[in-house]
Formats: sequence, C-alpha cells, structure tokens
Amino acid sequence: MITQRQNILHTFLGAAILILLFGLGSIHVSAASITRDTDSSFEDVAIAQVNSYVNVRSKASTSGKVVGKMYDNTAAVIKKTVNGEDGTWYYISSGSVTGYVKAAYFATGSSAAKIAADVGSPAAKVTASGLRLRKSATTASATLTVLPQGTTMSVAKKNVSGKDGLTFSKITVTQNGSTKTGYVAQDYIDFCVSLKTATAVNTGSSSNSSSGSSSSSGSTSSTGSSSASAGASIAATAQKYVGKLPYVWGGTSLKSGADCSGFTQSIYKLYGVSIPRTSTSQAAGGRSISRSQLQVGDLVFYKNGGSSICHVAIYIGNGKIVHEANSRDDCKISNIDYDTPVKYVTYLR
Repeated sequence: MITQRQNILHTFLGAAILILLFGLGSIHVSAASITRDTDSSFEDVAIAQVNSYVNVRSKASTSGKVVGKMYDNTAAVIKKTVNGEDGTWYYISSGSVTGYVKAAYFATGSSAAKIAADVGSPAAKVTASGLRLRKSATTASATLTVLPQGTTMSVAKKNVSGKDGLTFSKITVTQNGSTKTGYVAQDYIDFCVSLKTATAVNTGSSSNSSSGSSSSSGSTSSTGSSSASAGASIAATAQKYVGKLPYVWGGTSLKSGADCSGFTQSIYKLYGVSIPRTSTSQAAGGRSISRSQLQVGDLVFYKNGGSSICHVAIYIGNGKIVHEANSRDDCKISNIDYDTPVKYVTYLR
C-alpha cells in the first residue's frame, strides 16, 4: 500500500519532472477571478454594490473613457485611492480591466469580507511544491496532472474521505486550455474564496453580469437593460457553476447544491427575476415561445421520457444549454437536443 510519505515524495518528484519538461508557464487558471483567503483583511479589495453596474473609466471623472463595467458583487484590487470628480475614486485592477471607479459604490474591508463569504465561489490554492490531481479520492488512483505550488482551483466538494485515511477535495482546474476535474489531498491546499471580475467593454467578454435594471456609479450606463443583455448575463453566470455545483434533489442553493428547477430559480433570482419553484410550474408561469424565438437566457423544458415536464435548463446559445443534469453529472453543459425539448419559455420579455 502506498503510504502518505511515499505519496508526498511521488508528488514532489512528479512536480519536478513536469516543471523540467514544460515549465511552470504551461499550467494556468483563468484570470477572470480574484481569490482571497477567507481570513484575509480585504482592505485592498473593493466589491461593487450597485443595482446594475458601475463604469470603469480612464480617469477619475465621468468625462473619462469607459474601459470596463463592474456588475453587482464583482471584485477589484485597489491599487490606490485618489481625489476625483465629486469625491473619492479608486484606481483598480479587475480581471483584464484597469481604471478608475467611484469609491461610493464599493464595499471594502470587513464589509467586503462578509459579502465575499456570501457571493464568492469556493476555491483553493496548492501549498505543496507539487500536488497530484488524482482521478479518485485515493493515493492509489491514477494521476491526472501535477499542480505546482500556488495553483488556484475551484472547489466542488470538500472533506471527501479517502480509502487510505487521507481527506480529499474534489476540484476543477484549467491546464493548457483544458479543464480537468479530480481529487487532491486536502492537507496540501488552503481554502479561499473566488470573486468574479469586471467586463472589458472593448471585447464584450464577461466574467460576470448582473441584473438589467438601472445603473449607478458616477458614470453613465444603460437604464433598463434589454432582454438580450439580461439573458446573456443570466447565461454567463449560470455557466460559472459548471463542474462546481452538485446536484441535490430539492435543493435551491448555489453553494451547497440544487436540482434543475432550484438552479434556474436561484440564477434568475440573482437578477431580480422571480420564477416558480418546480419545472412544471416554471413551464406554466412564463410566456410560451417557439424554438425560433428562443434567446439566450430563456428556459428549455423536457419530459425525460415521462408523460409530464420534469426537467428545465437555461439556453446559452449555439444550440447549448446549461443545467443541473442529475446526481451523476451535476451542473453541466449539454446540446439542447440531448433529449427532446417539449417547451420553451421566456420570463425576460
């Protein structure tokens, strides 16, 4: 039987070989998030607290060029505090966006820490010089890759008991553009929280979006966001839970788990859209549309071989849906025709 000492030795040797062959630069995690230890001060972190979004500008004035948008509960690292138009502004870095935001629309310090605990996604960092990502929760399992020290990863499940007495976490990490899910020994990671970041306006790419209502921020914005924008925001946020949120029958939590309709209800709730609890009632409560009218963010319903509707998913475009599939697959992306859709419904227009 492989001992814990042997496992550590194998881990370090594996990391050394990997680094020699490929270099540390070959392993990376998406930069579209900010991670902080749960017990850190958050003094240098600003979290947007707005109805819709706050503009990031090229200077500390509403006359500055808009270079990005920070939606509600997205985070930024404060580089410095400056006096600007109508008061205090922060010069921030958030994802690929750097610029100025008005301080009045952000929480920092202990307030930011409390918000992060509620809205952040569970994450972890590797503390060992190299850590094996294993196919299952045992040191006897196949190694999927070796993660260098400092690697940040999303945590799907903590405290998984291994067959050899170790405790593991189920994690997801991106390596060379490919996402891998597996298990790491919990003794060699520190848990933290991951927060979504700003949207760069020149690319339209988003790490988070928010409700489509009024804007805020010493900045101009879109008031009453279009249904297309709201739908895109809903779809983008829903996809952040792929491979991370477990399927839990009867669940409605975006932290501990949800079933199909609990997931759609909770995602919509983030954007101020109230929908019924069950897939059957969600199908009956919205406006029925044809497939040709289907837009990103709308709901797709299935019978899964039964006589009545029993499953719901969110349409994300390009013939794809995101849904809490089942207890085996959890939250995943599927083709819209993985099963026969029986109804399409919108609550957004």
